Amino acid sequence: MILFWPGKSFTLLILLFRTILADSKCSLQDGVCTYNINLHQGKTNCETNYNTFSIGDSIKLNDRDKSSQMEQEFHDIKEDHEKRIKELETSIQRVLRSALSSGNMDSNTLELQQAPQHIPPAAPVHVNKSLVNTNEGSLIAQLQGEFTKLKASLKSRTKELLDTKTTLNATLENLKDTQTSLFESSEKLIDAENKVETLEYQASIVKNQLKDKAERLEIASEKLNASETKRLATEEQLYNLVRSEANLKEELGYYKYKLNQTLNELEELRKNYTDLTNMHQKVKRNLRTCELELMDCYTAKTDTFCTFQDSGICGYRQENVTDAFDWEWHKGPTPSSSTGPDGDHTCQNNRGHYMYIEASGKSKGQNALLYSPRYRGLTNQCIEFYYHMYGRHVGTLTVYKLASGSTDLESVWRVYGNQGNVWILARMSVPEHLAKIGYQLVFEGVVENGYEGDISIDDINVRDGDCPASVAVKAVQISLGNSSNSTVISQIERYRSLLRRRHRHERRKLKETEQSSERT
Repeated sequence: MILFWPGKSFTLLILLFRTILADSKCSLQDGVCTYNINLHQGKTNCETNYNTFSIGDSIKLNDRDKSSQMEQEFHDIKEDHEKRIKELETSIQRVLRSALSSGNMDSNTLELQQAPQHIPPAAPVHVNKSLVNTNEGSLIAQLQGEFTKLKASLKSRTKELLDTKTTLNATLENLKDTQTSLFESSEKLIDAENKVETLEYQASIVKNQLKDKAERLEIASEKLNASETKRLATEEQLYNLVRSEANLKEELGYYKYKLNQTLNELEELRKNYTDLTNMHQKVKRNLRTCELELMDCYTAKTDTFCTFQDSGICGYRQENVTDAFDWEWHKGPTPSSSTGPDGDHTCQNNRGHYMYIEASGKSKGQNALLYSPRYRGLTNQCIEFYYHMYGRHVGTLTVYKLASGSTDLESVWRVYGNQGNVWILARMSVPEHLAKIGYQLVFEGVVENGYEGDISIDDINVRDGDCPASVAVKAVQISLGNSSNSTVISQIERYRSLLRRRHRHERRKLKETEQSSERT
């Protein structure tokens, strides 16, 4: 609140405001703009105390933003206070003008009003006792007391500000230390991260090494398993060899026993040598007689026994429509090597004749059919014939029956494959009802790929009565399309042929033994 007094007091008030307004600046403290004013008699300087904020260089961007905000607030408050001071100065000047216009001011006041600009801004105010009365002295004393209080308050506030500044500096130092420790922690963290990356890299290397070791271990395990398998196979082979050796020893003992038995039999045969010689001479005489009786065998031709010694081939006829080639009437060995017989079965030489199929120049599956004359009988009949199937490419020999009044061929006998370089006897039974109505035999030869596949037949005999009980063979009913039954029959016939060859081989060995004993 501003008070005005008439007379000389008004001059003091003007001096007071001049002093206040001369070179005074606003100081921001606790958000309030304050002015520090000293009133002294004599030549003294009125110094204005104000605080400035120093910002540490180590404050980061966020601290700088806060400081900028505080400076902006300080600037706004300062401008606001300066604006208020200007308004106050304007109002004082307005009051002075109004006072001058009323004429209440004296000459001293007019002098002061006319030359306010000549008073130094910071000069002290001289108050003479003669110029002021008692009320004015009390007012000055009161103002001086108020200014003293303001100085004390300013001093305390300045101390608080210094303490705050000290605290702020300490806080900044702590912040700097904290930032330093944070920087060190960051460096340690970076070092730790680098170490972690190094450890991860080393771990990946170790992992790859472990993976490589695992792969090598797996390969080694596979090799070990393979070696173990080979070892087991070798052990099994060794076991088989040991067992084979034991079997060979057993067979050797058996053959030694057979050798001793053979030697004993040979000794017995030697004892019977004289009897055999006599029997041999007798057989030779009988053989000469038989040769004389068989002089006509080359031209013999009967209805039931055929040796194919004449060109009429006993009434047998070729099939010229449904087959691929014909049977051939031949004597001696066949033209192809390693196949076919060396001679016929009747005369056992190269002068007798027989029927055969030539495999050379033929394709697989081609066949030849040979039809027999019609046979009849009142009882069961037995059919006997000899066949020869020798060579690597031998096909199939099949015998069909063709009943009178029928056109269907029915398979009754079959053999397949190589049977050896021998003539083999085959028998077939003919039931009574078939013999009474009459029938024909059809011989079919089928070739395979290759020229070593000649098939021959000879000495076909059809007689009344059953076949011998020891070698009786029942009629076989086989359809043309049943390959499994034909395979079974061919296996049975092959087994029988093997037995015959084995017996024949044993007899041949026996003859050789006898001949060697005769020579000795």
